[in-house]
Amino acid sequence: MPLISLILARYGSVAVAALLLVPLALLARRRRWSALVLGGTVAVLAIELSPLIFPHFSDAVSLSQSRRAAGFIPFAVALAGGAAVVSRYSRALALLGGLVGGIWLQVAYSGDFGLRAARTEPSWVVWIALYGGLAALVVGGVLTWLRRDSVLAVPRGQRGGVAALAVFLFVLPVVVHGVSNWGSQTSRDPQALTPGLIRFLQQDVPPRSVVLANLVLDDNVIPEFIDRDCAPERLAAAVTPLLRESPERAAQLAAFARLDGLMATPAPPADLAADAVIDTLQRRRELARAPA
Repeated sequence: MPLISLILARYGSVAVAALLLVPLALLARRRRWSALVLGGTVAVLAIELSPLIFPHFSDAVSLSQSRRAAGFIPFAVALAGGAAVVSRYSRALALLGGLVGGIWLQVAYSGDFGLRAARTEPSWVVWIALYGGLAALVVGGVLTWLRRDSVLAVPRGQRGGVAALAVFLFVLPVVVHGVSNWGSQTSRDPQALTPGLIRFLQQDVPPRSVVLANLVLDDNVIPEFIDRDCAPERLAAAVTPLLRESPERAAQLAAFARLDGLMATPAPPADLAADAVIDTLQRRRELARAPA
């Protein structure tokens, strides 16, 4: 399942429709919005879906930011532009398709805007947007080179009002569903600390300790300055001995050496974490396949 599906789970029917309409930007290739939709969508999806590019991109900007890059796809422009293209050919198709398509996609892929996405949306629309966008770029470039501007071009005319109404009819089911289901879904905080963790913090963690190294070593080897204690003069007095050979510096170096020994792993931590995730997924699949 492509990572972009996690973003679709948030945007729901609007994102699904926008991605399906991306190839239609070819029919308006001489408009600026078409260049934005095709270029922006293809560029972002090429990064997000490529097993060669995405890991390096994540290393450069962090995984938390790289997965958010899918949000830069111009969904709104693709949806509005696609509606404008369809309305040039048929007003009835644009209006009826907007309303019926909005209802169907909202029922099938309503999206989820909670803390956790309950499901992901179909991945096939992502590939339609990517390969359809690539094909549109190639075909548009060839037609421009051959100076065949009239081939695969929308009829001339101004139907912005029809396109706007079509988009309104499409998002109307989204608004109705959102208003009718407005409210808190849970009566308790799912992110609340567990009772065991609270007991650990109350009984085992030294008072006013926030540094991970101190917690692991069970010793206040790194001085902590919290709240009012975090004053310039106090910080200067604690840091100055560390800048020269001193008992304080030697004590911290020895503590870090002990910390390295305690935190040593037989393999890189990232590999161990990946193995743990894979093992968990495999066990869940085995349990799901086991007869009841």
